[in-house]
Amino acid sequence: MGRTVLLALLPALLIATGWDSLEEPTHGGALIVAAAFAVLAGAVPSRRLRIPAVLAAALAVVSIAFETSPFAARPFDGDHDFFGPVLGGFGGGVVDFYEVSLPFDPGEQALMHGVIVVAVFAFTLLATLAIAASRPILAAGATFAGTAWPVTLVPQSATPLRGLLLLATALVLLAGLRPGARRGGGQAMLVGTAISVAALVAVSSPSVAKGGFLDWKHWDYTRPAKPVSVQYAWDANYDGIDFPRKATTVFKVDAPRRTPYWRATTLDVFLDDHWREETSLIEPVRGAGLDRLVNDPLLPPRARDAENWLKQDVRIAALDDTHLVGASVPVAFEQGRAGSFGSGIGYVGRLERGEKYSVWSYEAQPTPAQLTRSRPEYPVELLVDSPFLVVGNLARVPPFGTPGREAAMDQLFRERGLSAYRPLYRQARRVVGQPRNPYAAAVALEAWFRSSGVFRYDEHPPRGGDAPPLVAFVTGHRRGYCQHFAGAMALMLRYLGIPARVAAGFTNGRFDQEKGEWTVSDTNAHAWVEVWFRGYGWLPFDPTPGRGRLRAQYTASSLFFDADGATEAFGGVAATAALGLVTLRNQLGGASSSPDDRPRGPDSGFQRGTFRGVGAAQESNDRGDPRLLGLLLVGLGGVVAAFWLGKSARRGLRYRSRDPRSVAAAVRAELVDYLTDQGVAVQPSATPAELGRSVRERFRVDTEPLAQALGAARFGPAGDAERAASTARRELRGVLKAIRSRLGATRRLRGLVSLRSLGLRSA
Repeated sequence: MGRTVLLALLPALLIATGWDSLEEPTHGGALIVAAAFAVLAGAVPSRRLRIPAVLAAALAVVSIAFETSPFAARPFDGDHDFFGPVLGGFGGGVVDFYEVSLPFDPGEQALMHGVIVVAVFAFTLLATLAIAASRPILAAGATFAGTAWPVTLVPQSATPLRGLLLLATALVLLAGLRPGARRGGGQAMLVGTAISVAALVAVSSPSVAKGGFLDWKHWDYTRPAKPVSVQYAWDANYDGIDFPRKATTVFKVDAPRRTPYWRATTLDVFLDDHWREETSLIEPVRGAGLDRLVNDPLLPPRARDAENWLKQDVRIAALDDTHLVGASVPVAFEQGRAGSFGSGIGYVGRLERGEKYSVWSYEAQPTPAQLTRSRPEYPVELLVDSPFLVVGNLARVPPFGTPGREAAMDQLFRERGLSAYRPLYRQARRVVGQPRNPYAAAVALEAWFRSSGVFRYDEHPPRGGDAPPLVAFVTGHRRGYCQHFAGAMALMLRYLGIPARVAAGFTNGRFDQEKGEWTVSDTNAHAWVEVWFRGYGWLPFDPTPGRGRLRAQYTASSLFFDADGATEAFGGVAATAALGLVTLRNQLGGASSSPDDRPRGPDSGFQRGTFRGVGAAQESNDRGDPRLLGLLLVGLGGVVAAFWLGKSARRGLRYRSRDPRSVAAAVRAELVDYLTDQGVAVQPSATPAELGRSVRERFRVDTEPLAQALGAARFGPAGDAERAASTARRELRGVLKAIRSRLGATRRLRGLVSLRSLGLRSA
């Protein structure tokens, strides 16, 4: 056992630290504990004891990972369960890998942390079992898989040191597990230690550890990245889009960790079936080194106070664009940086590589209750002089809550050539029902797009025939990318009389905790929706399924979304009107009704190496990342294996006795357990003949030889009992094989994971 533990230490360390690189800040204690449990359980010398040891270790690790006690395992009691929370937590953690950038904060993403703990245990256990079985190739392969997998998720963790240590581990395993290695174990360990020391010296020596020499991904063997344009992300053509396969860093921002999206521009006008960028110019207020956009009549009062602003320092890397980017919503720019200004927009001739500028933004943070009380009383600048209630053909819709609004909408559709958009309006009315306020309508539409399950992310959606693109998207094929989702929701809100527009820019990107810096690439380009609320101004809503998690509590895409508060906004709406919101609430597992007491964190953002491009996380399940799908399958396989190991251990313990009477009792108990797991009720006092009759009636399997052998072993003469017990075991194997042949795969699997034979029922 000592030799196995010694050889397993380095694989365990590599696996644990590899997965630990996915977290920031690191919570490595649980990973070390999981690796230790795996090593100790896998190194148990006796095979009979190893199975229960592995099962016990797995239960302990899962309990630590998901903070659930196995003593709560009551599958038929809704208030006391173990496997349900574990499976749900594991599945939820895997799904979160699609939506959260890496490395992630384990304090905010507890389920993802639990998945990593289970992964460390599984890979370390596999490596340790291979070592115990003297299988060096399998042990090295398990170590490589467990160490390399997280590197594929966070490429920057692939250091030369880790590669060299992995090589050294493989050599040590091959040397230490070769035939006759017990006699030459000291020499093998000496060789492995020498290789490891050489690796440490090599990568730490100033003469060879230069970033330009070993950090090959950053070698300057070509010219700096050519500036790229992301106009495609908000050029609303709806004909399909091809996102870059290789990410290019377009800018970096020194800003607090908690920020909204980076906004470049807004699409204010809906004309000829498409959203277009045509904003009214604003004359800034200059002074103290700033160009303040406080003349914007739609800014809320608090946005005019510099005490409420968030400052960011932006450095352009390779962005070919004509807009100054800033955290949503920009209210001031460094003086002289832009030539003209729109509503939260700074226009320049062209951004230059290395250009630096500062921008100040205002982020309103209302709660659902506050937005519910925001009355649809809109200023004249919004009702008359802006396009925010214009839906096409210069047709302006009556605001939300206007008396006789339905009759006015009927007249508008008849007289203004908008009949093609009537299905879009009808669908909007079906989704929101009769909301009491604009917030209820906005959050219902957002939840419907994101969570109802009727939409599919598709970079090349089908054409909609003669219908306008957004009408075909909402009422027809329901497949599209961020332009479709944002464009459709904004237009539906306008038809409901709620001022809305499409915002364009970037999700947050990747945050460097030490530098306090965001790195944003072209694959973070995105479009979302902004809705105007009295007292709060423009607030973001993101209808694209799976796209970033805004940390503002007024949007259903927030990780800390107040589902209770949002539901109250609906009042007496019919249940069908809030289908999307109900689905979202179920996905979130409930939310606190006291949003002001909850902590807030950074936007999850996206990162190169985690997703293929904009919206890759929104793709349907059949286009999911195979690595994460593999992780889920491994986890599910581990759960099934745990059931099998537990039942095998229980069966093995029963057969430990050589007494024929005890063996016969074990045979009977094994048959009873199998029948119980298949839902066949068996009386505790059933005789072998009665057991055989139950099997014949239920599965049409001949059990007469088994019943006779059981009877002879349990009640026959002592001289014949031993032979009868052996016959009973043999006959049992034949009976069980025949039963399995008559069961489908589903029933066999269900029986395997059934807890009935373990006596775990509701209390």
